[in-house]
Amino acid sequence: MADLDEQKRMQETARADRARELLNNDMLKDAFAAVEREILTAKEIVHAPDEVQKLHMMFVCNRKVQNILRGYIETGKLAGIQLEQKRKFKLFGVN
Repeated sequence: MADLDEQKRMQETARADRARELLNNDMLKDAFAAVEREILTAKEIVHAPDEVQKLHMMFVCNRKVQNILRGYIETGKLAGIQLEQKRKFKLFGVN
C-alpha cells in the first residue's frame, strides 16, 4: 500500500513539473492571451444574449484550463513535501 501511495505522489510531482513547463512556455502563454483577447474583442461586437453567453463560456473555459494546470502544480508541491517527509522518516528509521 505504501508503495502505491509513493508511486502516486511521484506521478503527481512529475505532472506538476509538466504543468509548470506548460504554464511557463511562452508559446502557450501567448496562445492563452490571444484566445482571451479574441473573446474580449468579439464581446465588443456581439450583442445577442446567446452569443455573449457563448463568449463568456469560452472565456471561462480558457481560464479553467490554466487553473487546472495550476492545480496540478499545487498538488505536486504537496506530494513532493510528503515524499520528502517520508524520505526523512526512513532516514531515521521511522515508518
